[in-house]
Amino acid sequence: MKIIPLICSVSRTKVNKKMTDEQIFKKKRAGDYDEVAKILGLTRDNVRMTLKRPNAKKYNRVMGVLRRIVELRETMQEQLRAETEIFQQ
Repeated sequence: MKIIPLICSVSRTKVNKKMTDEQIFKKKRAGDYDEVAKILGLTRDNVRMTLKRPNAKKYNRVMGVLRRIVELRETMQEQLRAETEIFQQ
């Protein structure tokens, strides 16, 4: 699976601000752990347990992928909202 970065001038300001780990956990959705596991070649349970242990070796890598998934989803949602507003006018 190849992740294609979305570029949208509307959302660039929000995405550039780094979200804290707590914000990422609040915004994660069902299936995000599965996506992280698939990308990194880990099991879903391994991803879940790694994220419960901030001192784990894999924590930064796993958190980085989860952060990217959440940011891409938000960017895509904002881009679609902007496109919808343009078409409704």
